[in-house]
Formats: sequence, structure tokens, C-alpha cells
Amino acid sequence: MRSGVPTLGALGALVAGSALSLTGCTLPQADGKDEPAPIGVELSFAYQADGGEGFIDQTLTIANNGDAAGAPDLDIVAVDAQGVVLPDVEVVTAFGSDRGEQVVPAYTEVIEVLKFKGPDAADVADVEVTVTAPGTLPNDLPKANDIKVKRFDISGSTRSENTLGSVLVANTYDKPIRVMVVGIEYAPVEGGEPQHFQRVSPLAGPIDLEPGEKVRERVADKYRTRFYGSVRAFLVG
Repeated sequence: MRSGVPTLGALGALVAGSALSLTGCTLPQADGKDEPAPIGVELSFAYQADGGEGFIDQTLTIANNGDAAGAPDLDIVAVDAQGVVLPDVEVVTAFGSDRGEQVVPAYTEVIEVLKFKGPDAADVADVEVTVTAPGTLPNDLPKANDIKVKRFDISGSTRSENTLGSVLVANTYDKPIRVMVVGIEYAPVEGGEPQHFQRVSPLAGPIDLEPGEKVRERVADKYRTRFYGSVRAFLVG
């Protein structure tokens, strides 16, 4: 996967891809000691067409190797196997990372789910990502990339997925978070092609949760009888 921003050395296997952060300098302190300047939001990206059995296909991993959280606005462009941009293919996101909606905490990876629309959608092999704006946030957020959601049908049971009456969201982290909950409907898989989402519905949120808090919210009537292959919660600003 190719990023539309320069790359720098980074922690572990991650590659830092944002030229919008401050690096390579120090700021003088009042006591005469120098401390490293803040890195800010420092992003890298990895696209995966096939998630494997039981996992979502066509995902973009967004890794923030910086010391600040951000809600980045990303420009995501589809390319073919030769790396040629496919101008007739529109890239659609499930969690709004191309609109600055999904938050990526510091030193954390989150997942975005992609859909490709257009006459050349079957030719997509990879994506190029450019950080339009890092969306740096002042608040200190936990590394929340696995937010717990429980679904209930309209009768209040957790055993049926034919309807969706309400969702229960839990903050298992040690700091406050704000989340959105969405339901993802998947299109039928044809001819061995990657599974992609058909529609994404807003089910609850934004919800503010204190550490250890659980909130159960009713799903709006128009979203209750859709069949959701996944119900996911993600951080928002």
C-alpha cells in the first residue's frame, strides 16, 4: 500500500507517514533542560483486500505512531495492481475517516472499512492515502480500538440477530470516551470477490462514557429491521 505522504522511521513495524508533525527539534525548558518536541499525529496505512475467514474484507488499518490523538481527514484513492490510479472508482468509508470523523488515539491502530463504486471497482488492488488534515485533538484519549457493544433484538433478547432494538455500549478503559455505533450490512459475495458493505446505518451516538460506564440506547424504528452483519462502535471527537 502506498501512502501519499513521506515516510520516516517509526516504532516497531509501523511506518510514520505524516509530514504534518513536528520532528527533529527540541524546546528549551525553564529549568534549562531540553525535552523532545511533541510528535503530534503521525500516521501510516495498510490496506487488506481479503480479511480471511470470519473477518471483514477491504479494510484500511490506520496506525497513529504519534503522541497525540487525531481525527484525520483522509483522501483515499483506489489504484490497480500496477499502482495506477483508477479515476472512475469512488472510495466509500464505513466510519467516516475521509471526513475527519473517526478518532485515532496516540500509539494505536484502528480499522476503517472500504467500499469501491464505479465501472473499474473490480480492478482495485490497493489504495493510496493522503492526510488532508491530521485533526489533532487536545484531550488525552485511551488506546480504545476495541469498544464493547452488545446487541438486543426488539424483544430484548441477545440471541436473535433478525431485528435490532437497542445496543449496549461499555467503556472498559480508564479515561472518558465518546463513541458512535453503526450497523454494517454486507452485499452478497459473487464469484470469489471480496465481501464489501452495502449500507451503513447510524444506530446510536455520539455517546459520552465515563470509565466503567455502560449505556444502552434504543435504535430508531427505521433501522430496526435491517440485517446487520456487524455492529461496531468507534471513537469520535
